[in-house]
Amino acid sequence: MNVLIEPKILEKETRVTADPKVNQIDEENKIIPGAIIETTVTGSDKGVATGTKQIGDSAKGTVIIRNKTDAAISISKGTTLTSVSGLKFTLDQSVQIASSSSTTTPEGENTTWGKTDPVGITADAIGPESNLTGGTEMSVGKYSKDQVIGSVDSALSGGTSKDVTVITSDDQKKLQAKLTDTLRQKAEEDLKGQSKDGKKVIADALVVADGKYTFSKQVNDTASDFTLNATIRFKGTSYLDSDLRTIVSKLVIVDVPSNYQMNLQDAETQAEVAKVEKDGRLIFNAKFTAKLLPQFNLEDIKQQIKGKSIIDASNKLKELENVVGSEIILTPSLPGPFARLPFFTNNIVVNVSPK
Repeated sequence: MNVLIEPKILEKETRVTADPKVNQIDEENKIIPGAIIETTVTGSDKGVATGTKQIGDSAKGTVIIRNKTDAAISISKGTTLTSVSGLKFTLDQSVQIASSSSTTTPEGENTTWGKTDPVGITADAIGPESNLTGGTEMSVGKYSKDQVIGSVDSALSGGTSKDVTVITSDDQKKLQAKLTDTLRQKAEEDLKGQSKDGKKVIADALVVADGKYTFSKQVNDTASDFTLNATIRFKGTSYLDSDLRTIVSKLVIVDVPSNYQMNLQDAETQAEVAKVEKDGRLIFNAKFTAKLLPQFNLEDIKQQIKGKSIIDASNKLKELENVVGSEIILTPSLPGPFARLPFFTNNIVVNVSPK
């Protein structure tokens, strides 16, 4: 027979240190022995690209440059030409331009500017905006338009652009963080499997000792997604849960009412990492939850239910304080009026357990 009890819950929190340099429990300073552990795990994951950039071609064409000064000039390859709208172009080759000249005719004096044959230019920026129409004027290098001026010989062409999705540095960082967390969980499971003495491992306490990360795409590469393969060595500190129970139970045992009892083996412990020191010391907040059961006189219970039917026995048990139910099994099972508990208490087995 199993008597179900509504337990009293007792909780206690404290800060505990698992130190690899100690081999005995220090109850006063709340220090338990720790052990340095490490493992290497591998894995891969896929990320999504979120960046954008423009790709395309620069407009190209030819320009005629005119010299309005009375001296020949040289203009070097790479000189910048600027349109009225501010678009910039680069001269594809160096040119020599003769000076302007004047002639006197009966109609008056005529001035002829020096000029080049059509010379190639390339837009500095990609995009169709640089596909300028023929005759568009441009300033040339450091010269004012009163000195030197350029004009598009025929319409420029070839300027195109479009937006594409690319990998960003943040995309890579997010994927690396995600995969590292996944592999940290895997490392925790591996270390638990390797533990032969039942020591506990906390995933949050495992730090990356070193790692190798290989991305399928690099920053600014055009792609919609990408993958990361990683091999990471994790290090951490493990501890025995029984040591932790010993430390925390000492704090709660004084709070156990005199008519209750605490089973340390049934208690639950939780550890939340607060800090991992460089020397391997693991500092965490420990929470201890114990289920306290009232103490019963089992012989008295047997006397109260002996010879009763299952229903009567169950009702009698519910009259006891903190009892919420019972599970009664007769062996052998008897029919009808014979289905009663034994009249001899020695033949009744009573267990008390939390609901």
